Amino acid sequence: MPLSKDKKQKLKKLKAPKYNPIKGIDSSLFALHNSNEGLDAVGSGPISIQYKLAPLPPPLLQSCMDMFEDNMGQLYSDSSWGLNLPEKRAELDHNDARFLLVMSGDDDKKEGSLVGYCHFRFDTDDDDDPKELVGYVYELQVSKDFQGHGVGRRLMDIVHEVAKKASLSKVMLTVFDANEGAARFYNTLGYVIDELSPGEEADYKMMSKTM
Repeated sequence: MPLSKDKKQKLKKLKAPKYNPIKGIDSSLFALHNSNEGLDAVGSGPISIQYKLAPLPPPLLQSCMDMFEDNMGQLYSDSSWGLNLPEKRAELDHNDARFLLVMSGDDDKKEGSLVGYCHFRFDTDDDDDPKELVGYVYELQVSKDFQGHGVGRRLMDIVHEVAKKASLSKVMLTVFDANEGAARFYNTLGYVIDELSPGEEADYKMMSKTM
């Protein structure tokens, strides 16, 4: 059954810039300082999670690009997709892009430095034959100095709350087969191989978590 008229209208509402996906979500999820001893050990100062729409300010967009290339550049280069940085920048700069940005800094008057981010969108489960509305995580990146301290898990916790608030059927994402650590991480969050994932001939898998 194709996407219903009601779902099309709902998707349009969710994609509208005026829609605030984090409104009503527990504010404690957006503060990381003093909630994780590991982060305190890093000595980063206060850490907070902010929600922003695309387009990001150019310096912040560049920070996202730099983190992506540092974490994922080799994986992309070695994959069937290849590494195309202009294409990735355009993806991050797309009107539908929504961001959860993890920022650190001791001065509340300054934006601080980027610790990690999640790029997600409100989308359909399948471009060719859409049936359900989903949240799609395009990127989950954490600075190497901050990995292993619960930052990525907290970002995903917020994404799941966003999806539940919007009554989405599931959250989806894509993982390279070579990125075994990421696959294990998503498994611990309850993600499984999605029914729409390509076969064994592909070097990546689509994963999903039902909401």
